[in-house]
This record gives sequence, structure tokens and C-alpha cells, in this order.
Amino acid sequence: MLDIASSVNLFAARSCSFDGVKKQIETLSFDKAMPWATMTRLRETGLQSDTFIATQNGWRPAGSLFAGDTVLTFDHGAQPVRAIQTVEIDPKILPDRKSHLMHVPAGVLGNRQDMQILPMQEVVIELDEAEDRYGDPFVLIPAHMLDGYKGIHKASFTTKITVVMLAFEREEILYSNGGLLAVSSTEGCFSPIAALSSGTSETYPRLPAAELRRLVQPASKPLPPAFAESSIDETYAAIEARLA
Repeated sequence: MLDIASSVNLFAARSCSFDGVKKQIETLSFDKAMPWATMTRLRETGLQSDTFIATQNGWRPAGSLFAGDTVLTFDHGAQPVRAIQTVEIDPKILPDRKSHLMHVPAGVLGNRQDMQILPMQEVVIELDEAEDRYGDPFVLIPAHMLDGYKGIHKASFTTKITVVMLAFEREEILYSNGGLLAVSSTEGCFSPIAALSSGTSETYPRLPAAELRRLVQPASKPLPPAFAESSIDETYAAIEARLA
């Protein structure tokens, strides 16, 4: 059985129904026609295809998942993937300001190995300051805003990479590469019509960028990843024990 109870369940998505259009895997390239807002999101968020995701069948690369597969989420247990989009990113056609990834050394955000993520991909950190100020310790933050923290830094790439976006009925937080918590999308992100018909955003609340910078700026204060357990190894073991 897949069921991991979060240590704190304050960071829950808004509850609402969703009647969006079901989609299967759709591989996109930059020269294909699609709404600009969606294409921009696809360029800037998502996980590389070789990133391991906790699923009903154990840890699987994001690129091997299909619509209908069950994935372990931080707040809502096992949830089916509603839609998947994949994009191949060619650094040669990106502007200089966007032709990089964020390198996250092993252990810094719960990841068991070094990994690289898109600068705008949101991850979850846990901050006492956020709990004191907002009553919720969990903060969504784009990876680029952690530049300089414990070795996280911009890393250029010269070859094409494949990015996978997993979408659910509502936004979900996924366990990736052992423990890093990454934010997924809603199915409405792939379909403007579905987004309009849903009537709600079904998303987690976000802090303004200025407030995020204020929270993470003090270099003297640690930014621990949002672990349910007391260490990376214990967190990984807890997840593994429930992936049978």
C-alpha cells in the first residue's frame, strides 16, 4: 500500500472538483503551435526525464511514466497522473539568460544524488520563519532563488535535454530522487479550455517573490529540506518501505 502521512499536513491544496479534458502523452517541440502561456510554462518548469519519482511500482524515471500511473504525493497519498507533456529543450535556441539549469548537490534538498533542475521549477523547503509569519512552515520556491545556498548554482548545458511535466487533478508535491519535494502541475496547464472550465486554480498558495527573498536571504540561517524524517537516509528508507 502506498500511504505516507506527512509530518505536518498544513500545506494542503484547495479542495474542488475538476472536469477537465483527459489527455494522453503528447510530445511537443518549440516550433509546434500551442498557446504561448502554456509553452512558456513547459519551457521553464518540469523535471528531467531521468529524474526518479516515487510511484506505486517503486522509484521510476519521470520519462517512463504514463497517464494513469499512480504516483506518491506529499499531501494526498497515491494519486493518478492525469496527463503528461514532454518537451525537448535545445540550449542553442535559448536566450543566454535562460540557457542554464540549477545544479543541486546531493543531500542539499533531500536528493540522494547530484541533480539538475530547471530554474523555474518549484521545490519545497521548510522554514521556521515562514511558520512564525504565516502559520505554515512549507514554502514553494523556484530553484533559481536558491542560487548560492550550500553549493546550489547555475550550470550551463550544451546538449538537448528532455523535460517531463506530470499533471494531476490538482497541484501535487512529488517525492523525487530520494526525497526532494518538487511541485507538479494541474491538467488545466496543458489545456486553456480545461483551465477555464474548472472554475478554480486548484493550486497551492504562493508567497510574493520579495517575501521569498526575505525569508531565504540570511546566509547564516540553514534552509532544511521539508523532510518527514530526521535525516535524508531515514526519509528515503521511509519512502522505500512503502513502495513495495
